[in-house]
Amino acid sequence: MKRRQFLSLGLQSVSLLSTLTLAPSLSVMAGTSLTTSQLGTLVSFIDTLIPPDETPSSSQLGLDKVLLNHAQTIQNYTALLILGCQWLDTQAIAMANMAFHQLQEEQRVRIVSLSETSQSGTIARQFFDHVKADLFSFYYAHPAIWPSLGLHGAPQPHGYLSYASQPRKLTK
Repeated sequence: MKRRQFLSLGLQSVSLLSTLTLAPSLSVMAGTSLTTSQLGTLVSFIDTLIPPDETPSSSQLGLDKVLLNHAQTIQNYTALLILGCQWLDTQAIAMANMAFHQLQEEQRVRIVSLSETSQSGTIARQFFDHVKADLFSFYYAHPAIWPSLGLHGAPQPHGYLSYASQPRKLTK
């Protein structure tokens, strides 16, 4: 099943549920953009997936903007981002009576883990799966993180000249 079909089926399956539980959010299906609060939630979510370490976090690389631009090219993706951010905020309010972006990292990780282990086909799981797949694709394509992978530029046209040699031990 193609990603667009999967996303479409998932959004259709929860439309009744969202009508019952998220009545003010019906405009989501019309393709509106994220609110300022939802943008904060999205940035916190992607930074929970890829926090800063020896490389910058996903938002420090501007991947939140890349993801939002990408979402505009896929039908219903922006709606999935909105519903996913609403789900994260609902979980955060239930847990700590504050928005997701206001939580400590440990609390955010706990909620993201709930999303990751949610039943297949739910908004939480689709949100997690699609955003993670796209985010990691954008992250590893970003030249700023290549040195941490031992790359100092694109492998072509020079290639990996030591491909026939035994691998070296990594040093820290």
